[in-house]
Amino acid sequence: MMVELIIKLLESKNYSRRNKRIQIEDVAFEFDGILVGPEQQDTLILVTNSNPIENSLRKVKAFSTVLRRSGSNRLFKLIFIADEIKGPTRHKLERLCHLITIPTNTSEENLSKYLCCLFPLNLEIEQRDTHLSVERTLKEELKNYANEPLVELLLKAAKKNGREVEVAALDSINNLLT
Repeated sequence: MMVELIIKLLESKNYSRRNKRIQIEDVAFEFDGILVGPEQQDTLILVTNSNPIENSLRKVKAFSTVLRRSGSNRLFKLIFIADEIKGPTRHKLERLCHLITIPTNTSEENLSKYLCCLFPLNLEIEQRDTHLSVERTLKEELKNYANEPLVELLLKAAKKNGREVEVAALDSINNLLT
């Protein structure tokens, strides 16, 4: 039940479900769920609901070893459904992959809280035809600093579009740091 909820939530975020069985060279592994994504990205996500935890640790360790020996440097993420993974076992899993632990009693409504680190970041960049609102907003917000060189640079970028403001701000920060 929990595995299916996790898969459906990630599919809604543009991940693609794969067969539960994955083969690397001539070794096959089976997990409760396998996804890749989001969209065209190639992030591999394994989902396991296996108990006892030690069996899952052995499976993940073997998977990681076979993956590495096949010449792949592919990183993977493991969603582990368990109430608690104690220190040494957690440490071993975290050395093999990016570990996301979800307690077994997690409600469907709270699932996003645990999986949000997998959700694609979607930043809305203003389109060119709205550049006047970007410029106007910056002028209003920064009116007390209107004669500062950085503000002048940002206002000049705002005449183009919101993305140019972001680039100009990042460039200015990088110049200060170097």
